Amino acid sequence: MQPWCLSVLISGRPCSILAWYNNGAIFLDDRLQQQTDVMTRSMLVHEMVHYLQDLSGRYDNSSCDDHARREREAYAIQREYGIKASGSVLYIHMIIPPCPQS
Repeated sequence: MQPWCLSVLISGRPCSILAWYNNGAIFLDDRLQQQTDVMTRSMLVHEMVHYLQDLSGRYDNSSCDDHARREREAYAIQREYGIKASGSVLYIHMIIPPCPQS
């Protein structure tokens, strides 16, 4: 379990993160392991975008603003994949916490 999910569970809210990328590896929650639907595949595409972003070297992993840019790009590509794969629009809720004010 990822630390952010643990903090959510401690607060009493369920963790809704089903896929994540970390240090060259993509993780899928056990609930997704046997799923082949477009939404599940689009989540994998989203995480693959993060892998490619790391390879590109275009982003500073310690920058909150770059994190937000990475997420917006990954969600945009995930949405485009979902539209092409399903032939219709998928609703994808973007979760990008605001950066702290300096």
